[in-house]
Amino acid sequence: MRAYAQISSVVFALVPLGHGFRVVRRWPLLIAGRPLPALVSLVVAVVAGAMAVWAWRLLRTHREIRGGRIARAAYRTPLSRIP
Repeated sequence: MRAYAQISSVVFALVPLGHGFRVVRRWPLLIAGRPLPALVSLVVAVVAGAMAVWAWRLLRTHREIRGGRIARAAYRTPLSRIP
């Protein structure tokens, strides 16, 4: 599960970069033959960025739990069961 969270955080960090690059370069995006406005790319970038931060925080919490610096209540997180 830890490897999955690491890969997810990297992938979800790259998606906002791609969408931001699309907006800056003003590349058109067509879906079913219809142009998609740049605002949609910005919304997708924000959502993917939030998911990357979420995955990164899960990894960070897991490391702190393994180091013994988190209170007992934090042991209920799904990543805490990883060997």
